Amino acid sequence: IQSVRGEELKDSCSVQAWIGRLNDWGKKSLEEWKAHPWWNSDRSFRGGTAIMGYGYFPAMQGRTVIVTDFFKNGNPQTVSEDVCGYLKKSGIYRVVTGHKPFGDSPTVIKSHGVEFITADTSFSDPSKSDNRGIAVSEVCIQGTESDNQTFIHGQLKEGKKYEFYVSKDNGEPNNSIGDPYIGLQTLDGWWVKVKFLDLGVQKYLLSRGEGHKVFYKELTRKELESHLNVV
Repeated sequence: IQSVRGEELKDSCSVQAWIGRLNDWGKKSLEEWKAHPWWNSDRSFRGGTAIMGYGYFPAMQGRTVIVTDFFKNGNPQTVSEDVCGYLKKSGIYRVVTGHKPFGDSPTVIKSHGVEFITADTSFSDPSKSDNRGIAVSEVCIQGTESDNQTFIHGQLKEGKKYEFYVSKDNGEPNNSIGDPYIGLQTLDGWWVKVKFLDLGVQKYLLSRGEGHKVFYKELTRKELESHLNVV
């Protein structure tokens, strides 16, 4: 985030200012492509090559927001305190992304007071022709621009329904609504993904990734608390 295509930015640069600079560079790159869409005679120049490379991880040495994710070997990871601090300094307490499939429901990662949501469920059920089957989900940000909360609901690939609010974790006083365990990681590396709806007993779905495989297990609230070392 401290640079835009080689132009170093000051540490005081906000996320909003960085996005503005990045969008300006993107527009200029598109105009360059419109003016020179094809390689020249000796193939030394073509308009827009920089923005094309921006979507290719090796070309950017990992420094691109298009294909970067929060995963390591297929499993979500907590986000560093430095990154979360930078986001909060710019007034950002939630980041919602797609691109990286992980199971049949959206993934919440809670790190250092910031809520990260990856909502790509395009491989919910690889056994079906559309890779989704009956799995469906919706991520809703409810409230005003300054006071809002995440509500997630949907149906897993086998038909089980879920819905929950994600508890606020940004220092605001109203933290009474929302599940306190969604978005947490257990001591043995599993992520708390969803809270099931109307099963008679509070039950959660946990997931863990390894490469391109996703593993699942269900725990009651009491069982979950022991895995989170909650007393």
